[in-house]
Amino acid sequence: MAYYYYLTAALPMLIEPEQRAPMSSESMLAFSRSFLSTRDYVGLLESTLEGNEAPGICGLYNKWERSLRNDLVKLRAKRLNLDADEYCREAASVYGTAQIAVESVMMDSPLKAELYLHQCRWAKIDELAAGRLFDIEFIRSYRMKLLLLERRSKFNEELGFKAYRSLYNRVLLASGIEPR
Repeated sequence: MAYYYYLTAALPMLIEPEQRAPMSSESMLAFSRSFLSTRDYVGLLESTLEGNEAPGICGLYNKWERSLRNDLVKLRAKRLNLDADEYCREAASVYGTAQIAVESVMMDSPLKAELYLHQCRWAKIDELAAGRLFDIEFIRSYRMKLLLLERRSKFNEELGFKAYRSLYNRVLLASGIEPR
């Protein structure tokens, strides 16, 4: 039997997308194991930020994420005069992702854009988990937020800009445009 109430109460609070992760997602998984049924634990392992078809809020989040990424690809491809269809993944469009993509590409630095997208991702997980306090969906959303916090902790402005310029130059070269 699953003990969601105990597990939820025992996990450190996740308050905002700028905080440091109070524990790693791996530690959270290890800690959660004894509180969950095998089926729920396997579902928790599948609760990631990547494009899987996990049940519950994870599947809904991943549909939203694919739509957001496709909208970003369309805007970036248009700016570079490239065919977006070549880079988009098959996914239905989700309301609101196009506006988030527009706002992020208008930011004056890649880091600001990533931090904005990070906040939007956090808000989407919050939206999907609203009202789910003592069930597996809350536990899944908690893991997803930990994964977001872990990803954010790796942001480094200087290294990120170098990687961005390198990737941008490769895209320009691949499209036959000489980088500046």
